[in-house]
Amino acid sequence: MAATIALLPGRTDNAGKTTITYQEMASVSKFAADNAGMVALDSDYFPNQVRIGVDKYVEGTPPELTLTIPPLNGAGGTDSGFNPDGTRAVGSISQAYQLDRANVIRCVDRITELYMQGLLPMNYDAAAKALEDYYWSSEDRLHEGARNSIYGRVLGIPNTEVSKEVVPNRDRDGLLQRFVAALAEHDRQQTISDLLQPGAARAMSLTVEQVRKAGRDVLANASLYGWGGTQSLARRLVQHLSTAMNILKMPSLQAVFGVSSPYQVIERVSRTEFGSVPNLLMAINVGEAEKGIHELLAKYLPAFLEVNSAQPLFDFGNAQGAALIRGSIPIGDERQLKTHAQAWLAARSYGDAQVEKFSQPQDSPYTGSMPTFGGGGGAASGDVMDKLRQMVSSGSAPSLDQLQQLLPAMR
Repeated sequence: MAATIALLPGRTDNAGKTTITYQEMASVSKFAADNAGMVALDSDYFPNQVRIGVDKYVEGTPPELTLTIPPLNGAGGTDSGFNPDGTRAVGSISQAYQLDRANVIRCVDRITELYMQGLLPMNYDAAAKALEDYYWSSEDRLHEGARNSIYGRVLGIPNTEVSKEVVPNRDRDGLLQRFVAALAEHDRQQTISDLLQPGAARAMSLTVEQVRKAGRDVLANASLYGWGGTQSLARRLVQHLSTAMNILKMPSLQAVFGVSSPYQVIERVSRTEFGSVPNLLMAINVGEAEKGIHELLAKYLPAFLEVNSAQPLFDFGNAQGAALIRGSIPIGDERQLKTHAQAWLAARSYGDAQVEKFSQPQDSPYTGSMPTFGGGGGAASGDVMDKLRQMVSSGSAPSLDQLQQLLPAMR
């Protein structure tokens, strides 16, 4: 190769010396190797091939022209601004709210008051020690008003006091409904008999993209409200509920109330002290389902952020027996996600008509996935801004009451 290059015209200087750089040698050798199928190394035309390789090296690399714009997000959406840790925190707060409304904490608080006042027939044992520790550590826990403020801000629970600097998460329940309904509709289409008919594969692909879009909306919402102190507060709530549940599980405490399970303690105390018994089964099922859904959304966050991806969200095949296309979410976690969705719908008594209604695709106004530094859970939604523009363009300035209705943070 070097001898062939040296024989090319113009390669020898005035002193009769030929210089070949390593870079030139590598470039010409690669060109010759890449085209060895057309011109063999022992061919009579090989010197011409070397000359062409030298010419291409001298010309340099041609500029690359492309119509492809690089994506704004990195591989798998890792730098998209979505927050998997915040999503998990919102899921934990969702479960904490369900257990809180089931009187888990209220019952332990009341039992502790009765114990400290000497109104429980029990001696000093492990359960009494736990109640004593619970009483003296009350300053380290969130009181009921503080917990309700968290539920109002992060979950959009009505009739709660939240800071005027934030917008309560009023969109959460609707977004979660649409995602759960889309999952249930996709699961239904996988099992009905008309999937064997032509066109079923296309219908399934459309449905799974609706699932992806609805999941992306839930992730954006959870990310927006899951930053900063939300994660710290979620850990405190989980610790508080774990301590309360461990107290309710103690046999000597259950014996005082004549029951044999922590949930029976809650029922008995709620009936005698608060006058009503909470729906424990619904609270437990809804709480576990919402936590499980958020955990899986956070685990497979990149899969829900993909747009126009060749890889489906779930495993995909068709009735003609084509090879199975593997999805981004394994079949085991897909089944778990849909089980949570079905449990959520059953616990909240959603019928087929409601599932079909909520599973339809809807346009979601952009709210961002990160809070503003100057306060506020997010920017005002597009429909609110449209209403304000219409009022101003019609010549009528919005009153204070109207602004408070349109902008929850002003309440």
